[in-house]
Amino acid sequence: MEWMREIRTDVEVLVHAISDGINSNIRDVLIPRGLVDPVVYDAGCGAEGDLTRLQYEVAAAVAESWAVSWRNEPT
Repeated sequence: MEWMREIRTDVEVLVHAISDGINSNIRDVLIPRGLVDPVVYDAGCGAEGDLTRLQYEVAAAVAESWAVSWRNEPT
């Protein structure tokens, strides 16, 4: 018989991981394909940049839904 075990993850850790993934995808995929202008991207990614705030909001929203997961555990 199996039972479900709740697994909680620190939301802030998830936010940073998701944010890093977004940055990596933009730098490694979108910019080389010409889909994102690197000058505009760099200008919007400072500490006060609009892209930084938007990226954080997206990462925080996703992290909230991923913070709790369930895993099957054999008994």
